[in-house]
Amino acid sequence: MCLMTISPTADRHLKDLARSGDNKLIEKKLFTFADAASATESGPLDESGCHLKGLAADLKPVRRRRIGHHRVFFAGYHTQCLYWTFYIKKHKKKGVDDELDPAFQDKLRAALGDTAQPRLMSKPKP
Repeated sequence: MCLMTISPTADRHLKDLARSGDNKLIEKKLFTFADAASATESGPLDESGCHLKGLAADLKPVRRRRIGHHRVFFAGYHTQCLYWTFYIKKHKKKGVDDELDPAFQDKLRAALGDTAQPRLMSKPKP
C-alpha cells in the first residue's frame, strides 16, 4: 500500500471538477492505483503506458494517466512507495495543451515547482 499526495495546484483542479463529480472519480481511482502498489510490487501507476515520450529532459520523471475525460500528471515510483499528483488537465481536447507543446511543458514545470505542502490523500468516502 503506497501513498498518494496531491499538490495545491492539482487540488485546485479537483475543486474545479466538483460540480460534475469527476473530482470524486479521480480521487477514488488515484487512491486505488496507489493502494495497489507496494515497495516491492509495482502497480497501475508504474505501467509503461503512463510514461510520456518526447518531453524535455527535466520532465522525464513525469507520467500521465487518463481518468475519464481528464489527464492526471504525477511523479513517484512504487520503490519510494509514494506518488505525487501535481497537475490535472481537465477535459482534454485534441490540439489544446498537447504534451509536446513547449507552452504546456512550462505549465508542468510551474506545477512541479509548487513548493506548498501537498495534501496526503486518504481513503475516499463511498
